[in-house]
Amino acid sequence: MTSEGETPLAAEPDAGFVTPLDSDGTDEPDEPQETGPTDVSFLDSVRGGMPEFAMDLRNEEITEMGGQACASLAAGNPRREVVEELGEYGLADSEARDLIKLARSNLCAQ
Repeated sequence: MTSEGETPLAAEPDAGFVTPLDSDGTDEPDEPQETGPTDVSFLDSVRGGMPEFAMDLRNEEITEMGGQACASLAAGNPRREVVEELGEYGLADSEARDLIKLARSNLCAQ
């Protein structure tokens, strides 16, 4: 049993001790997410071209938004609809338009 604020523990069979559970609820270590060359190019362009927007975001969050833009454009959705979708992440329309431009140039499959 855990108290409020404590990390849940997983019992080790026959070991007589417990280990903290990892972020996915197992005692196996998390695998680091790999960043490909296009991700790095996209991240660099967003962090350089939209510094105020990107300041408080993790790389994974930025690439998720860029990936969403690419997937939506590839599905044939009009750009204004993609702007609205990115608005669900809290982006202003102008930020969403800028992110779409950078995603198309650096992340989306050509």
